[in-house]
Amino acid sequence: RVYSILEQGCPTASHAAEAWKTRWHVVLVLANVTAVAIFCVETLPTLQAPEHRWLLDVLAAGEWACIVVFTGELLLRALCCPDRRGFARSVLNWVDLAAVVP
Repeated sequence: RVYSILEQGCPTASHAAEAWKTRWHVVLVLANVTAVAIFCVETLPTLQAPEHRWLLDVLAAGEWACIVVFTGELLLRALCCPDRRGFARSVLNWVDLAAVVP
């Protein structure tokens, strides 16, 4: 049941489950946007100065937080999947795994 809500939505899910799914998708989108923004900001030449080291540390912590969210979501989907063999054969799941492994 958890997998069906995370992966494709569940037509028989309660309103509370649908609300949770919507909130979780918002969290995932915000984590993606945050990760991309951090990647872009980290490459700014002005931040490479020693006096901005603290900001780079804050950005690195934010990037790790995004990776934790992505890893948790992937693990939750993998553990709750009714067809683990099919899950392992999905190219998109391999892309997700490649995104969190580095």
